[in-house]
Amino acid sequence: MKRRLFYQRAAQTVMLDGLDGDTFVIDFGTSISQLVLKNLTPGRLYTFLLRQDDKGGHRLTWGNNIRNGVMLDATPHSVTAQCFIADTGGSLYAVPPGTWTEEGT
Repeated sequence: MKRRLFYQRAAQTVMLDGLDGDTFVIDFGTSISQLVLKNLTPGRLYTFLLRQDDKGGHRLTWGNNIRNGVMLDATPHSVTAQCFIADTGGSLYAVPPGTWTEEGT
């Protein structure tokens, strides 16, 4: 099965739809204070690649239906990766712990 990528720029509030993709690449030029997800398929793996810009220091507040998401790496040009499994109630559960890496390493 081919993974469906969906690209998004960070904003104060970000709404993501599970029908648009199952891998979400978010470029951070600002912080996200509210991340909202809808239309999640139970049992599906959702992956987030969270990329800081050259300034870094941006933050992410995971939505209320997201459990155990890792803190976003604030280092400039860093990438935080986190995978989740959706349940039947519309929540995402982290599996395994998220990771931090810098682009180009």
